Amino acid sequence: MDAIRDVPASGTWTVDMQDSFGDVCNGGTHLVTLDVETEIEIEFLDGAEKTETFEVLSSTETISIVHSWILGFGSYFPNNGS
Repeated sequence: MDAIRDVPASGTWTVDMQDSFGDVCNGGTHLVTLDVETEIEIEFLDGAEKTETFEVLSSTETISIVHSWILGFGSYFPNNGS
């Protein structure tokens, strides 16, 4: 029996960010990786809100979106396995 895999929906994806605390998400960044070979960095460095879009092709099989932000003098990467 073949495994069933969900693939990401193709088309325009939107990342809609808001900062209600006013610290610009401490320099928050989203790293979008498509099929392990295409990386798109979305930064949120100023303002109270920001919207970014990126295209996912119909041939895309995997997508990863990782959020990180600066915490004090270092960076914090959630779910990094440590």
